[in-house]
Amino acid sequence: MRYIELKPLHLWWVIGKDAERYLNARLTNNIKLLKTGDYCLAAALSAQGRTEGLFVVVRQEDKFIVYTVGGEKEKTFASLRKFVVADRVEFFDKSAEHRLFHVIERDGSESKLEKELFLLKESGGGTTSFLSLSIDRAEAGGRDILTDFDFDFKSQICASPITFEEFEFLRIKNKRPAFPSELNESSLFLEGGWSEPIAFNKGCYIGQEVVEKITAIGEAPRVLKVLCFANCSHKISADERVCNDSGEIIGKIVSSATDSKERICYAFALLRNDPNAWSSLLFAGGVAGEIYER
Repeated sequence: MRYIELKPLHLWWVIGKDAERYLNARLTNNIKLLKTGDYCLAAALSAQGRTEGLFVVVRQEDKFIVYTVGGEKEKTFASLRKFVVADRVEFFDKSAEHRLFHVIERDGSESKLEKELFLLKESGGGTTSFLSLSIDRAEAGGRDILTDFDFDFKSQICASPITFEEFEFLRIKNKRPAFPSELNESSLFLEGGWSEPIAFNKGCYIGQEVVEKITAIGEAPRVLKVLCFANCSHKISADERVCNDSGEIIGKIVSSATDSKERICYAFALLRNDPNAWSSLLFAGGVAGEIYER
């Protein structure tokens, strides 16, 4: 197993008689279906369908835990609660009291991790409480481990640390878009090609009209794709233009990560949703690459 501590963590307790109703109306997933102990991914959208936040929502007996990683804390919080008017709901910032670790279990070690966490919980784990949630941030089999701030992950869990650069390389290679790196206010949420955080059969929420329109049409105007640049040992700058073999600009680079030893770069690119314009070789930053379909 390998792990990384994800920072900055932004976490709130959401409490009140109207907490369920408000979160369900603000976020894209069906919060009303969550039972105590359940959790889901959910996005906060603008009225234009653009991403203002992507959250993990955990239902507990007396509250909701809502957290995200990255982005500007105050801006994200403002987007989360900006439609509170007379709602009986309160938000408590608990970011400084918790830490978030992400475990990558590529060797089928999920049972090993769960066993270690179970034994830790059975032993009391000191004064530490934690949540173990199945969230695929970098590749299949990933888990978020949300702990108290004083939890010593390294000494309690048998796993090796990875760097942020290694994590980003795996994430982009395995086509896992993140907020705010790729999913942000500059693009429509559905352009990310990821529907897990959306409940298409729930009631109204902010941004639903745009989501429904794109769903009815069958495609978004642009689409997020992973490009693979072989023999490239450097990252390709965000906003670098992507051109086809005719020199036509068909999109832009959004983010990238590289393995300098293997001399390979993977990049998220936001492309015009017109496969006829996608040539077998695409060019960005003076480097030739191709759409990564594996």
